[in-house]
Amino acid sequence: MSLDRASLRSTRCAAILRHLLSDEQVALYRVLTRDANRFPDLGRQYQKTFTRGRAALFIAYFRSVAQRRHWAKRDARQDAALYEAFLRSGIYEEVLLGVSPVDANAIEQHARSAAGATLL
Repeated sequence: MSLDRASLRSTRCAAILRHLLSDEQVALYRVLTRDANRFPDLGRQYQKTFTRGRAALFIAYFRSVAQRRHWAKRDARQDAALYEAFLRSGIYEEVLLGVSPVDANAIEQHARSAAGATLL
């Protein structure tokens, strides 16, 4: 893998993480999880609009990668779920739980790690 490709992969991951960890997204997620039992329709709408939409983008991307690389036995749904799990592990949970503040250096480091562990 060339440095340019590795940098692009890391940049994509960092952009996704910056969005997921933005003040607005963290606040929205916290409200949704806090009030999910009182407003289940709100949770369903969030899942439909954001979670499924993001998953669909990841699935489409991994399908295109598998197709370009002629990987017949890849499961794009599984690859997308694994990728999102890498992105959301560690730093994401720490920020949501208030354990750590959002830190640009930590995002970049985590993005490099997630990009290196997946097909991006």
